Amino acid sequence: MSVADTSFKGMTINYDPTLDDEGEGKCLYIIDTAAIYPMYMDSERQKRHSPARPHNKYVLYRAVTDVLGLVCRQRNTSGKLSIA
Repeated sequence: MSVADTSFKGMTINYDPTLDDEGEGKCLYIIDTAAIYPMYMDSERQKRHSPARPHNKYVLYRAVTDVLGLVCRQRNTSGKLSIA
């Protein structure tokens, strides 16, 4: 016997077991990715950094950073529900 993906009114529900360990086991987060998206600042997306290495180690450090803001088109499409 198998069960199809859990869904509610056409929305798929994904279970994340790490939330149980963090005390958020009785919460449901609803995120509409069509209404919330990141907007990157000009010339700040995927900026690469190569800091100097320490003089006593042969290592290479690399980093990539982003500067962005979270933009929402409609505020009532996402939310957090908790079970008492």
